[in-house]
Amino acid sequence: MVYSIGLLFGDDKEESEKARTALEKLSRETGGIAYFPRSLQDVDSITAEVARDIRDQYTIGYRSTRAAGLGGYRTVRVEANAPKHGTLIVRTRKGYYATKPASHHPETAKEVSH
Repeated sequence: MVYSIGLLFGDDKEESEKARTALEKLSRETGGIAYFPRSLQDVDSITAEVARDIRDQYTIGYRSTRAAGLGGYRTVRVEANAPKHGTLIVRTRKGYYATKPASHHPETAKEVSH
């Protein structure tokens, strides 16, 4: 996850908009959040929020039914429901590229002696 803090105040308007768009996309695609404080005084509260967010994260895993050797892009969708717990927020990347397992070639392995 990428959390970005864009300090874009006082910059060229067109360049600021390009930077904002890039940071938002990077953060969104990785499941993070982009922040754009209005002044340096706002940065402390943003970093505290990011720290809380990181502390409150859970990690889940799964094993795809498609063989990794097939490669390709895999879409991920996660939903969370907890009755009587209010609104739950799930942030995750939209997917990943499955990597093909490295093939073992004994002829290229080198023996190391100490």
